[in-house]
Amino acid sequence: MALKLPFTCRRLLRSFSVPAQILWMLLGIVLLLRVVWGAVTQSMFFDGLIYASLARNISEGIGTIWRPSFSDGLFPLFSEHPPLMFGMEALGFLVFGDSIWVEKTFTVTVTLMCCLCFIGIWRRINEDDRELRPLGAFPLILALISGRVGWAFSNNMLEILVILFTLFGVYLIVTTYGRVETSFRSRLPALVLAGLAIALAFFTKGPVGLFPLATIGIYAMAFGRPSLKTAIVDTAVLLAVFLAIVGFLTLFAEPRGSMFRYIDGQVLSSLSGERGSRGGGLKGLWSMVRVNFWLIAISALLWGVAHAVARNAPSDNGFSIMPLPDNRRRKMIFFFLVGLSASAPLLVSPRIHNFYFNPSLFYFSAAISVASVSAFLYLIARAPDLTLKRLKMGLGLAMTASVVVVGASAGRPGPDRDLIADARTVASVICPDQQQGSCERGVLACGAAWQDTQLHAYLQRLHKISLIPADSIPDTVAKYDQMIGDESCTSEQLAPFAPSEATLSSYQLLMRH
Repeated sequence: MALKLPFTCRRLLRSFSVPAQILWMLLGIVLLLRVVWGAVTQSMFFDGLIYASLARNISEGIGTIWRPSFSDGLFPLFSEHPPLMFGMEALGFLVFGDSIWVEKTFTVTVTLMCCLCFIGIWRRINEDDRELRPLGAFPLILALISGRVGWAFSNNMLEILVILFTLFGVYLIVTTYGRVETSFRSRLPALVLAGLAIALAFFTKGPVGLFPLATIGIYAMAFGRPSLKTAIVDTAVLLAVFLAIVGFLTLFAEPRGSMFRYIDGQVLSSLSGERGSRGGGLKGLWSMVRVNFWLIAISALLWGVAHAVARNAPSDNGFSIMPLPDNRRRKMIFFFLVGLSASAPLLVSPRIHNFYFNPSLFYFSAAISVASVSAFLYLIARAPDLTLKRLKMGLGLAMTASVVVVGASAGRPGPDRDLIADARTVASVICPDQQQGSCERGVLACGAAWQDTQLHAYLQRLHKISLIPADSIPDTVAKYDQMIGDESCTSEQLAPFAPSEATLSSYQLLMRH
């Protein structure tokens, strides 16, 4: 029996061309498997767990948005990043209480909003291209499978909110200049909103969110409009709005203190190399190339197959491999330069991770898509109707299977099941009578256990348990009757403790004599 999608889905798909139908089905599968599948399990990268814990704590009066607190032992005053994302998630905890579905719902919602903003940018830039305009799913698929974009969305990373605010800022800019020349007064509301979006990106993860400031100039370079004078004036407006917001907040002691702690503890120390040396120079350049690997590989594959098919096709097939038309070349340059503006500053930083490039990958994917989507369209046009019918049926089956897999994974521990079980075991020992697994106590940790940030994160996020370093001052150590450790602990740290009956996957839970 043939698979049948719900009536509304079938009617919506039929309103699209065959290539668009295929792409939107592929996008649904990618979203489910690359984002939602990871988001619905209990497992999460420790950064995302820390951010959710900070938000939960703020909502319960433990710390404030300008002085967030993670735990008694680690980050009692968190100043690693600006606090906007924690404050936004705290609103969810205030409304719905302490549930992992707060941060899970937040990440999926932000993902969908990013998709809408990106599709909006693609459609605005391709307003004059009826072939490319409906195919925004193509670059979006490439973006979600490149680098660690999908992973970041499913793990509650700060980059997802940076992506959202910067995409919205760029959308406002391309919408403003995509029309016929307008007056400054008519452009001003969009410029103010774009400046606000840039400020929000800055208060999510600092200077990495400022790259849309260059977008007006890049647009002028690529498309020959607006004029140089207009580009300079309007960019100055963006910068003025951003500086006005920052300046206003510095009038107040708490926001000012938060900004100074972040700049001193994170920005300056990272630039000086004190907090990492895995990036910068050729290493950073190689990282940027590596996160774009799938974009380049898929584009090359499409063009290679299209070239092979066209070479063996009749001469009147209506397709030839040729240089891009001028309007598409300009669009490719625009997207590429915006992506470069988002990633080039990272190349000078001694501290770099692959997911730092995530905001830029949406624009690199758009640039590559402008160059390669015609090859995709040609291959679809040359495919027999029966092949296309079978392809759509296969994609429908794959989407159904994806929904089943995601639904079956919802609420399950996921890949970190052992650590999650360890955290539950620790909570059951030190707080046996506590309801709903919330402990709000501390346990000593030494050696590798103290260095295990994932263990820190699960204990605090799921049970409100703080890990306390076993080399704290003696009076502090004496307050705790349990310790998590292993052979990496010193004999002096282990001396007052003996193994308990509780079993952990990687460590021992020790009890004071």
